[in-house]
Amino acid sequence: MDFLPVEDKVRLLSSSRSLSREALATDLKTFCGKCGNCTSCMEHLCEHSRERKWTSAIWFNIFKRFGHSVTSLSLVGCNDITIDAFESAEARSMLKELKVLRVEKCNQLGEENLKHLLAECESLREVHVRDMSLNDDGLSALLNKNRSTIRTLDLTGCHKLVGDSLRLLNDTNLEHLCLEGCHRIKLTEIQVMSTVCESLKSLNLRYCHNVNDSVVKFIAFHLPYLETLNLRYCYKLTDDGVRSICTSLFRLKALDLSQCPRISDSAVWAIAESLFYLKELRLWGCRQLTPSSIVASFALPSLTLVDIRNEEWILHGSLTVAKETYRNILQEWEQSEAGVFKRPSLIHRSVRQPMIRQHC
Repeated sequence: MDFLPVEDKVRLLSSSRSLSREALATDLKTFCGKCGNCTSCMEHLCEHSRERKWTSAIWFNIFKRFGHSVTSLSLVGCNDITIDAFESAEARSMLKELKVLRVEKCNQLGEENLKHLLAECESLREVHVRDMSLNDDGLSALLNKNRSTIRTLDLTGCHKLVGDSLRLLNDTNLEHLCLEGCHRIKLTEIQVMSTVCESLKSLNLRYCHNVNDSVVKFIAFHLPYLETLNLRYCYKLTDDGVRSICTSLFRLKALDLSQCPRISDSAVWAIAESLFYLKELRLWGCRQLTPSSIVASFALPSLTLVDIRNEEWILHGSLTVAKETYRNILQEWEQSEAGVFKRPSLIHRSVRQPMIRQHC
């Protein structure tokens, strides 16, 4: 039945008592993932989703009759769904067994209703609450019940969070944390989070405008296993903060410093001399940089992408000198679009790798 739209599956499974016990879907979502809006990360405007326009009464019946099979639920752009849709015993049982939950731009689920919904979940491994009225009470309700299972926590655009609830991440094995756009979170709470999430591999602080060198130094010291770090639009960051990354986070594979206007060539040279596992480096909007430091970073043995988009000024003038200096290195690279450099195939080199510092 995988080829049938969800509405047609519902009609078929509702045609007899025996069929009603069959699984409607294990992964229930309100976007197609294929249309232009979906591929542009605007799933809440999906052009082909009927489910997104279902009323709360329809959702109530779906959860009541077929919720027993659902382990992954994505509610994106569902402006008509309310907390009433989850009031049946079957819906509450479904929430307890969910492994993946995504709630995004569902305007009828306010602070208290969202808290009530999250408090019913007990087995979540992956949570995406994006652009919702989530406060620290709601996040606390989630973490209190899912501390032993949660591995991914995405809170993009949850502007009401101050961060007190992040302390509940202690005794978890969280690997991926996204606080993008959570600009009200206190710096002290980010620091506390860093001390209790040593297993973290990915941290996104994009648009957290208050993040400064002190916070980045704290992160670099306490999160030695980070592989991905996004500090885009953390415009208070300077070379000093970047150097702390280079002296501690040797496992980094992706680093985004775009729109950090205070960093200079010194920071990029430090990256080029230390982060040997780095695969992606994004630097667009860093207007103090010159071609020499950027092209020098191309020599990193694992690097496959350097993004200085929208900085065409870097590509003129003194870049000719850099090309002559680094001719052999640049032969491996191609410019896929203005300001985006990619190395399609890596040439293996014998590179002395640094010893990775272990934290006791």
